[in-house]
Amino acid sequence: MQQTRHPYRKHIFVCTNVREGEETCCSRRGSTKIRDALKRYVKDHGLNDAVRVSQSGCQGLCEEGPNVMVFPEGVWYHHVQMKDVEIIIHAHLEPFKRCEPASAPVAIRAFLFDLGNVLLPFDHMRIARRLAPFAKTSPERLYHMFFESPLQELHDEGKISGKEFYKKSCEKFGLNLSFEQFTEAWNDIFWEDPAMTEMVQKLRARYPVIGVSNTNQLHFDHAREHYPVVREIHTWILSHEVGARKPDPAIYKRAIAAAGVAPQEIFYMDDRLDLVEAGRRLGFVSEPFINAQRLILKLRALGIEI
Repeated sequence: MQQTRHPYRKHIFVCTNVREGEETCCSRRGSTKIRDALKRYVKDHGLNDAVRVSQSGCQGLCEEGPNVMVFPEGVWYHHVQMKDVEIIIHAHLEPFKRCEPASAPVAIRAFLFDLGNVLLPFDHMRIARRLAPFAKTSPERLYHMFFESPLQELHDEGKISGKEFYKKSCEKFGLNLSFEQFTEAWNDIFWEDPAMTEMVQKLRARYPVIGVSNTNQLHFDHAREHYPVVREIHTWILSHEVGARKPDPAIYKRAIAAAGVAPQEIFYMDDRLDLVEAGRRLGFVSEPFINAQRLILKLRALGIEI
């Protein structure tokens, strides 16, 4: 056996495992197209010497696939779709491209943060796992029925109440449980990120910190009660109160007014690249969120020490 250093600066593993029969697997959800898109980017931008995109066998979380691992960061992406490839590229591969000369530093005077997967990690599959027994179906099937339906959008926009959402969900998905049981399962998606909690505590002492989120009242009330970082935010702009979801400019304009500064003086972070781009079109200094450590580096580049 011979041991050498890893020859690549970045290694991305895309699960393309195929399971027998009707079993859930990444390959049946389009992971080969995701792998091919990443490989094509690496080839087209001359990164073959620095970056390797490899297909992998089962990564152990088939229900949450397609799954993509990025090393050396140790980042693991779940439920990856073709539209998410741009986020992975932007976060992990674009830094390898030749950079343009840096422009003058921007004076940041306010911060705008998304809630889910920025301030608080979350996983909708938790809901599917808890509700599936009440619907007599698999968590995977319920996940795709639930979170790809317009019903959640109506709830997030405040057009139906929590109890109306519960009743319509029971009718549409064949759920048989009480409102209390439903609410407990529905709200079991978040967990704390101590690094982001600490960062917000430091930032709020010096800047206006605004939260902007596509979320419903059930989720937000639960998050505010159980997670301190939600209460650290000075002002929340919420889709169920505004009646519009990002990337609708209406919700961003409310955030700008709450910040009280010009759009180009606002640093905005979201986990979805399409929403990041929407922020940039409005003039925000906007970046996709990967983790707190990457955020600290981005802020330092803007002359902000945390």
